[in-house]
Amino acid sequence: MKIGKHKPPMSASVPPDEKLLVTRKVAAEMVSLSIRSIDYMLASKQLPFRKIRGRTLIPVSALHRLARMNHSERIAS
Repeated sequence: MKIGKHKPPMSASVPPDEKLLVTRKVAAEMVSLSIRSIDYMLASKQLPFRKIRGRTLIPVSALHRLARMNHSERIAS
């Protein structure tokens, strides 16, 4: 038996809609916005997020709420 050689965990390919949290890039793709717009919404607390091991992760449920909202004003001013 070899010690110290472990197989890396298999990466599960889960569609973004089935995940609980997604990266800024995936979030931008899901709501058809730029990453910069997502960053602005995070900084202005318009979108909730979690910092986990240095990664900014956004709840998919918040993106669904964002998509259903009425947006009469610009994201960045």
